[in-house]
Amino acid sequence: MSDDPVEPPPPPTPPSPPLSLGIHALISSQQQTHGLKFNDYAGYCSFLSRRLRRIRKSVKFMNRSSEGGKRNRKYEKHEVTEEVCQSNEFLEIVLVEAERCWAFAMELKEAMVQEGSGKGRRSQFISRLRKATKYTERLDKLCDFAADEKTSVEATAYSNWMQGCLCLELESWESAHKHFTLASSLLDKLAQHANPDEKFFFSSRVEEMVPSIRYCKYNMGGGESGGESFDTQDLLHSLDHLGAGSSLLQSKLQKLLDEGRKKQAESSTNSDSINFRASVIKVSDSNLKVKLLKASDLHKEFEATLEQDKSEAIDNYYVQTLSAYDDVLDAASRALNDGKGSVQDMNSLLSYLKYKKLKCMMQRGEKMVKELEENEATLPHELVHIYDSLLQSAKLVRDVGGGQTDDDFILLAEANVLRFRALRCYKLGLTYENLGEFKNAIGVLGLAQNLATEAAEQFQTLDSDSSFVFEMAELETVITGAKGRSHAKAYLEGSGGGVDSSANRDLLKRLSKFDSGMDEEGKVNVSSVGILQPISCKPTFFDIAYNFVDFPELVLGLEGEEEEEEEEEEEEEEEEASGGLMSWFRR
Repeated sequence: MSDDPVEPPPPPTPPSPPLSLGIHALISSQQQTHGLKFNDYAGYCSFLSRRLRRIRKSVKFMNRSSEGGKRNRKYEKHEVTEEVCQSNEFLEIVLVEAERCWAFAMELKEAMVQEGSGKGRRSQFISRLRKATKYTERLDKLCDFAADEKTSVEATAYSNWMQGCLCLELESWESAHKHFTLASSLLDKLAQHANPDEKFFFSSRVEEMVPSIRYCKYNMGGGESGGESFDTQDLLHSLDHLGAGSSLLQSKLQKLLDEGRKKQAESSTNSDSINFRASVIKVSDSNLKVKLLKASDLHKEFEATLEQDKSEAIDNYYVQTLSAYDDVLDAASRALNDGKGSVQDMNSLLSYLKYKKLKCMMQRGEKMVKELEENEATLPHELVHIYDSLLQSAKLVRDVGGGQTDDDFILLAEANVLRFRALRCYKLGLTYENLGEFKNAIGVLGLAQNLATEAAEQFQTLDSDSSFVFEMAELETVITGAKGRSHAKAYLEGSGGGVDSSANRDLLKRLSKFDSGMDEEGKVNVSSVGILQPISCKPTFFDIAYNFVDFPELVLGLEGEEEEEEEEEEEEEEEEASGGLMSWFRR
């Protein structure tokens, strides 16, 4: 045996030219296209698994041995190292591995939130986040070796963001703040020198990290005045329009809000009772009080988004509010079955919760009607379906009263039923008019006018919002115009109105026709110059002057002139009748 030392293998050579990969642009496009737009982490994880297999197969880098035949091959994991990293596909393999671990971790986080406790899942969730962090660190090293400077900076920012997410979940506030700040500064510098398309991806990532940095500053100060002060609800609102990168912080803030509601339910006496229909409902169950506070807060936020016209957040808060009311209804039903609290209070509480849920549904429906009416392309029959659901909700609100008829709550519910019936009949009448069924349109519009009048009278008797009275009065005016239009169209249809076959005739010669006056080419045949007719000059002046003029007697003069003309004619006849030699020349 020789004692010569074994020479180490030569160091790997980086590819030439350096590799280039738009990490954040690729991540953002994949997340928006494959599920994360709707927080579907399971679908996104499945896409990444398929994507990873396609990339590995394209570069022949599958995780299995090439020996032993197809059936006897053993599994061997092939890691991407500096020696094999010679194309963008190898960088993308590590990137997809990191994204897949992060997506699976977020799927576990969603399951933890839905279950409430999260027992048995948190350790797996943290393990997946750690694994995603290791893949981002490997991607950073590979980019330093084989990629250009821009890709290397992107990989460093992505790695720091992933480490910040892990430290945020572990509540290591200083480390999370350091990683988030570094990632934000790197992406901010990249945005300053990037083209407009890439600048959007970098700026959106920076916006996602700003609330996390604020939250870390707040906790670094112990949540006291020495740290970063902020309103938890306002910070949670700022995350609504951000991407999937803020999901961890959203779950943290939601948990913080739940803890605050729990403390409020334990300490405050206002949450022990609810005023509904001139009665006080006592709530003794602490779990039920927490759910009530959550539903009430979400309903207030939903109403605020309706007033501010935030279309992106309206649907999100609407779904959350309905889900919160469903949770409270289930909890109240279980409390009633278990005998917690008095039966009367529990039944009144169930009626109150049903009313609040129906009110939320009616507010969303009226907002949809307003948005559709602002669009000129909306047809009346499209609004009829929405008014059907609004009318159904209004009837359910009326039935919540339990058969009482002398309560202002019931009277207001009856007025709303009349109001929605009037609006629905009005849109239905317009639908019949568009279909050419004018008799049906006139009948339905007449019913709508009567309902609007009854609704206005009902609202006037109640101390309610006066805007409903003005709305019904305006609706009566609009219905009057619509009825007149339908009557006119029905008369034209019955009298042969429409396009006349004699449209080529001059318009002034067929004024009794009801057509538009256009021919087949859409032109109107009308004389540009009026027909000339002789008229007397200043007829009024001469008619008056005629009464004051004395004309002379002209009869005698006319008779003398007639006698002279007769004598001349007789002489000419005699000369013609006379013969002689010269008569021939006179001819």
